[in-house]
Amino acid sequence: PVSPTVDYFASFYTLIRRALCRMPHIQELNLMVLDPNYQQVLDHPSFHSLSHFECRLGLSESLISFLNRHRTIVYLQLSPGSTFETSSVVLPRVVLPKLQYFVGNSECGSAVVPDASLRAAFLSWENTISAPLDIINSLERSSGETINLISCRRSGWNLDLIDLISIRLPDIYVLIITNLFIFTARPNDSYVRAIERSLSRFSVLRDIRLHCFFYLEGSRNLDEEFDIVSSWGKACPSLIHCALPHSQGMKWVRFQTYNIWIPDATDPQGAEWTWKMLRSSPTWKSLSTAVFKYLQCSETSSNEDKDYKSCKAFEIIHSLLSTEIQ
Repeated sequence: PVSPTVDYFASFYTLIRRALCRMPHIQELNLMVLDPNYQQVLDHPSFHSLSHFECRLGLSESLISFLNRHRTIVYLQLSPGSTFETSSVVLPRVVLPKLQYFVGNSECGSAVVPDASLRAAFLSWENTISAPLDIINSLERSSGETINLISCRRSGWNLDLIDLISIRLPDIYVLIITNLFIFTARPNDSYVRAIERSLSRFSVLRDIRLHCFFYLEGSRNLDEEFDIVSSWGKACPSLIHCALPHSQGMKWVRFQTYNIWIPDATDPQGAEWTWKMLRSSPTWKSLSTAVFKYLQCSETSSNEDKDYKSCKAFEIIHSLLSTEIQ
């Protein structure tokens, strides 16, 4: 009979540990398996130049010992879920002075980042009632002058999280928020205005992406989306890219020369809407004049259909956008 107290795979982990001990020059190590027994694999190996370490382990005394032996780590990924071992023992401090990129649970992040100067943090919250204050405070203290990108996966609309980031870390360039819940209706006006207030605090934000992980698809109103991204762009003049939580992944881009927001060229509905605006909207007059002038000079037949001209106009616009953003 199989005994639950016997570790039948002890020799397997021993072989892995011995193999790792024979490779001291490893620079990247990936242990992305859901197996806490891999903690013992890390007890002895030491890698002189380890800069990239990924695992699905939670913080424990043995893992922290491994991390503190490898202060050359620049990129660290830990478990996205509940991470701390239930123990009355106070865990040692994590010291990773060269860490620039962290991926993992917010609780791990609070323990890992105090001695780091991060450029990017990819955070997740498993506990739906967990407050974001600890990790954001830690990032402000350690990485407030260096961090450029923050990506968060958390339940709810996350207005509290976005507001907190805008106050504590107003100098980031990219903010990505994934809302983990099901919704069928578009965000209401109070949500739009709350985001607008938060955006006004950012000084150099160029890209905000708000996604809903579980979104029941419905019809889109691009006129409404255009009004939203325009108001957000007015609140945050540095903003260039924007994805709305109900836009099903479609991004909007600000054409700065004309201060006009246009949707993703790869989206059919976005292409049709942009063509309509080019032909009819007074506010797009300067842009449409440039596009139509190009179309008239191009070597095209007089009976081209609307779809071709729409694609051609989009090609022109995005060519100009690419040059402008560079």
